[in-house]
Amino acid sequence: MYIYCYELMKLQSFKNIRLIAGESGLDRKISWVYVLQTPSLDNWVYGEEVLFVLNSDDIYKTLQDAISHCISCAVILKDKNNKSILTPEVIQLAQKENFPLFEMDYYIKIIDVTREISTYIIHKQEKTEYLNYFFYKIFLADDLKTEDMEEFALNYGFLSEHHFLVAAIHGKNVSKLNDIKSLFHIYVTEGNIRFLSAVLNGRFVIIAYGLPSYMEQAIQVIKNTFLVIEKKVVDSLYMGIGNISSHLRDIRYSYIKSIKALYLCSDQEKIVDYNELGFSRLLLNVADVNVLKDYSSHILGKIMDYDKQNNTFFVDTIKS
Repeated sequence: MYIYCYELMKLQSFKNIRLIAGESGLDRKISWVYVLQTPSLDNWVYGEEVLFVLNSDDIYKTLQDAISHCISCAVILKDKNNKSILTPEVIQLAQKENFPLFEMDYYIKIIDVTREISTYIIHKQEKTEYLNYFFYKIFLADDLKTEDMEEFALNYGFLSEHHFLVAAIHGKNVSKLNDIKSLFHIYVTEGNIRFLSAVLNGRFVIIAYGLPSYMEQAIQVIKNTFLVIEKKVVDSLYMGIGNISSHLRDIRYSYIKSIKALYLCSDQEKIVDYNELGFSRLLLNVADVNVLKDYSSHILGKIMDYDKQNNTFFVDTIKS
């Protein structure tokens, strides 16, 4: 299991640890923590660690060593007088290599920081496993029970008044889906909408949920975030967006529609929103009577309602 460099900045122990350089590398993965106690990293690291440097005679050489051993980022301790030991050359190297470089005050207890990072990694693994279980149960399982729904609502803060929306992203290179997931959570702006995501059946799947008045905003946020991600990933990405569901139990229909919308994506139209489809809906669901009714309501619903309320015959006029 791993976390990302940008997640370190969310930790309580990191509130007084400053990012000095290498901001563009904050999406690097971190698998564990290593405190430098040897002249070299040879035979001591696997790569993807966050490196804590408490004492170094040559910080530039230490940073070069960290980069060559695929260390994800480094935290440099100030000297005993709480003065920075970072030189312009060190900062320039980190910036050039997109290597996140943090600086830590001397009085901060290293044990508190390393313990919180390690605990966070373990807890995230547990949360990820549970999240994958949730996505499987809610979208694919045949044995979804009321007790499951209640447990999920408790764990993720679902309220009875919440509405739900599903979007699915597909890329030609499936191995990049976890990177896409990382980028999504870096660039998405939550605000009044919350997001859950997981890799499911070779696709990156997003659940957006919140009060009904914010769901249209959620669609726009997802679209904008997709456009940002697409520019950063060297791969052809496509996204299908499902309909808005008013109950958690119906969310799998939004998932199904997001997958069907994906079928209509192309290099010319990389985002397809099921709600914006017209006749294309029928091509996707020609055997589903409920979808035909849904399409009819979508196209003619307001006219039908107007006829009922005003004793008019506009629908009959259209038939004629």
